[in-house]
Amino acid sequence: MTLVNHLTTRFLSVLVIVFIFNSCVREDEDLAAKVNIIAHRGYHMLQLENTTESFQAAVKKNFKHLEFDISFTKDYQPVILHDYLLDEQSDTTGAIGDFYFSDVNLINLSGGFKIPSFDTVMQKFGTSFETFFIDLKEPCPDSGLINFAKVIEKNHAYATTIITSANPDVIRRLKNLDPALIVGSDDASGDFEDNLDECIKQKYKHLLISFELLDKHLCFIAHANGIKVYAYTPNSEQDMLKCLSFDIDGIMSDNPDLLKQLLY
Repeated sequence: MTLVNHLTTRFLSVLVIVFIFNSCVREDEDLAAKVNIIAHRGYHMLQLENTTESFQAAVKKNFKHLEFDISFTKDYQPVILHDYLLDEQSDTTGAIGDFYFSDVNLINLSGGFKIPSFDTVMQKFGTSFETFFIDLKEPCPDSGLINFAKVIEKNHAYATTIITSANPDVIRRLKNLDPALIVGSDDASGDFEDNLDECIKQKYKHLLISFELLDKHLCFIAHANGIKVYAYTPNSEQDMLKCLSFDIDGIMSDNPDLLKQLLY
């Protein structure tokens, strides 16, 4: 081999290595840009989940997507709360539906935290996050859904809220009450295919699914139908990497710091 041929071969080898490296970098950059890091019930490493404090902590950590839960009071007002029963999470017994909205502030959650109203959260954080993923907890009477929709309208949050529920009937009723709302399907039933069918049938564009139920073929079908797929709630590196291998659009996690490290 002549010196020229040798140098040419070495040069081409370097080009191949650079190409592969740049391709990997671009792929990582594309993945980071594509996958939404969603702070599940806020950033609650030091704060109680689903509180204004955990949402403020998520803002300080620069997370742009937030998930939280909605329950309804006795007079059908939406508040931020995951568990309908209060016994194990507060100094009060009974259900949130036993209390009028005016009395909710008297309830002390673990650590002395308060139950925030949906309207307060949207007023305070409406421009702090790009997307709010909102899960409606049952019971969801129509009067409550109407009040919920009014808060979104009042705070001009139609474009930034994605609403789901474990009960597809709740979402159908909500959509009938206000067709402008962006809604999706929550795969709480454990059947990815059935929930994907629901999305396609109802023309929803968002599907939430447990990371344990992810299926590459069904993710492909979802994307082919213009449906975005979000996984919940992987908290370990292994489970997060599994999710990222499925070409999904977002991950809800109680450990968003770790997810950010993996993506960036």
